[in-house]
Amino acid sequence: MVFNILINALSEHRSLALTDERARAVCVQVGRVVNGWRAHFAAQGVSGRDLAQLADEIDRPFLRRQR
Repeated sequence: MVFNILINALSEHRSLALTDERARAVCVQVGRVVNGWRAHFAAQGVSGRDLAQLADEIDRPFLRRQR
């Protein structure tokens, strides 16, 4: 789903008041933020068990390739 949102942001960047360059930069930024999800969640006190469950979804190969 995130990938589809990013594709839309790139293809419809003008409707979002973004230049093509800015839309691409935002996509890169989103990827970086998502890549740091585990450290952020751990810093907020999310348990190791919950992190493992989340990782099964957030870090599955299909989604990691999109980052």
